[in-house]
Amino acid sequence: MATHRRPSTGRTHVLVGAAFVASGMLLIAPAGQAFAAPPGDSGAGTTCTNSTAPECLTRNTTTAAVSPGIGAMAALPSFAVRPGGPLFGLFGNGADALPGCVDSACNGGNGGLFFGNGGNGANGGKGGSAFLFGNGGNGGIATHAGQAGGNGGVGGFFIGNGGNGGAGGLGANGGNGGNAVLFGDGGAGGVGGRGVTGEPAANPSPAGTAAAGANAPAAGCPTVCVGASGGAGSDGTEGQAGGGGGRGANALGGAFNTGGTGGAGGAGGTGADGGSGGRGGITSPACGGCSGTGGNGGAGGDGGNAGTAPGGSGATGGTGGTGGTGGLIAGNGGAGGPGGTGGTGGAAATAGRGGAGGNGGDTLAGGVCTDAGRCSIAAGSGGAGGTGGTGGIGGAGGTGGTGGVGGSRGGPLGSAGMGGLPGAGGEGGAAPGGAGGSGGSPGGISGAPFGTPGTPGASGATGNAGTAGDTGSAGTAGSAGSAGTAGP
Repeated sequence: MATHRRPSTGRTHVLVGAAFVASGMLLIAPAGQAFAAPPGDSGAGTTCTNSTAPECLTRNTTTAAVSPGIGAMAALPSFAVRPGGPLFGLFGNGADALPGCVDSACNGGNGGLFFGNGGNGANGGKGGSAFLFGNGGNGGIATHAGQAGGNGGVGGFFIGNGGNGGAGGLGANGGNGGNAVLFGDGGAGGVGGRGVTGEPAANPSPAGTAAAGANAPAAGCPTVCVGASGGAGSDGTEGQAGGGGGRGANALGGAFNTGGTGGAGGAGGTGADGGSGGRGGITSPACGGCSGTGGNGGAGGDGGNAGTAPGGSGATGGTGGTGGTGGLIAGNGGAGGPGGTGGTGGAAATAGRGGAGGNGGDTLAGGVCTDAGRCSIAAGSGGAGGTGGTGGIGGAGGTGGTGGVGGSRGGPLGSAGMGGLPGAGGEGGAAPGGAGGSGGSPGGISGAPFGTPGTPGASGATGNAGTAGDTGSAGTAGSAGSAGTAGP
């Protein structure tokens, strides 16, 4: 007769016990040791390295890393799906703050009571903290000028690293690294924000345009007719553009006609543009053996030099965040954040542009001059563009920010955090010269399929550069963290 035995529950007890033992082994494993993925899990996204602060508590993270400190966590299973937060508030990672958040919504959520990393902050929000086991979340990067980076979250009470501080906005400090409690490394301080750019220098207020040169009256001559030149434009005063040159006289009716040259444009006042050159006079030969040459365009006036007031100095870069404190029993202090780069010096005042050269005068053939060989016909050439003004004085670059203080070593095991690197000095403000004026266009020939064309005017030269601002000095390096006190 078959013997009936009560089914044993020992396997169940063993499995449950094994699960807890396995969890305990994960928690007390040597720092930096990577664990194999659970059965059926490819382990993708859970590889841990020793290059950056750890983010290895979950399988659903991207490339994770483990700090060489004893508080490093490796490949703990995730019990929650982001962004919902911990399962029943007990197991899993805190929710990451969402892009576009405002105010307290930018803080990362706290990890589960038993297991879980804190969520990452956004837009300058702080990282979430872990409770018993887990790493603190990273502070959010600031997105506005003057906004400090978010502080890193606190690591788990028993084991866990502090989160890293976020980078500061323009002119603001980096966030502080989160602290570890018993076992773990402090988080690194965030980078200080770049200094604000200096204000650009200003020229005198615009004051209109100086008087233009007079147009020369048309000349009617029986034999030799040379048109008078146009009047020169007046030079501008402070902030006033140079006056345009007057038009050269048209030469009409004579046997040998030459149009008048256009007047030169006036020079621009401080920071103002030069005046345009006047157009050359027109000719209209019509008799056998006659000649007609269009007048040349006038030269453009030179641009005014920039004002002498320098650009504003760039502001000092933000201070790097303080590194988090290492665990009380064992753990390294976090490194201080680098200081921010000094602000760029303000740009020099703008130099005036050279005036455009005047266009050459046209030649209009008529009568027997429309036949080749009966007349000498030439068009006027364009005037040269004016030279640009000399640039002003750029502002000095700002001083680099001070590196953050390294985090303290919490206990007898571990090292104090290194001080942050000093920020680089800002660049000096630029002081370019004004652009040269464009050359005038040549005159045209109409009424005859022959004649000598005019030439375009030469472009004006760019003005000399002014004095660029000095580069700012580098900031001060942060001090190393303190040695800490002996643990229990």
